[in-house]
Amino acid sequence: MTDPVSDPSAALDYALAYARRGWRVVPVPPKAKHPSITAWQTEGSTDVERIKHWWGASSDFGIGIVTGAESGLVVLDVDEHGHVRGSDTLADLEATYERLPDTLEVLTGGGGRHLYFAHPGHEVRNDAGRRLGPGLDVRGDGGQVIAPPSMHASGQRYEFELSSGWPDRVLVAPLPGWLDELLSSSQAPAPTREVASNAATGPVIAGPRTRAGTSC
Repeated sequence: MTDPVSDPSAALDYALAYARRGWRVVPVPPKAKHPSITAWQTEGSTDVERIKHWWGASSDFGIGIVTGAESGLVVLDVDEHGHVRGSDTLADLEATYERLPDTLEVLTGGGGRHLYFAHPGHEVRNDAGRRLGPGLDVRGDGGQVIAPPSMHASGQRYEFELSSGWPDRVLVAPLPGWLDELLSSSQAPAPTREVASNAATGPVIAGPRTRAGTSC
């Protein structure tokens, strides 16, 4: 696979590398979050010729990876957007349970990060901050994430956190049991430090910004 540092626009090479791992990919318009094809949940592909056709038509296309059982992936989206600090919420959860294992990590270009985990073999629903707390979204069955070297709306590319390696070389950790249990629970967690007290209006909880099923 082409080195992401030396050739950041080689989307086809990346898409083929993802496909070799069994991750179904879909083309995404530049700086967009939604795939350019309909029925992407089922049309995501690992077929080499289809992938060459998609990115041969436009090398500017970004790459979406279909999450869930289709690709064997669950992705935790740690959002850092204004007053929504997913890293703070995650730190609170790790202090309560245990630290997340090292795994494939992507820097989104918008200040957030995506942590990739292996799908546990049962349904994992998409979630936008409801089960884990403000700034923590999950992409599981029926979802997708934008992957390197796609261009973020900020003008920065999605890229791999350098210590985690490139996608065809690094292991994806199993989904931690405590995280799996929280995502399977019927109860939403108690609000964390993102809750702000307001005497006039009462508590204000920072809400999620991403649509269910897609990611920044």
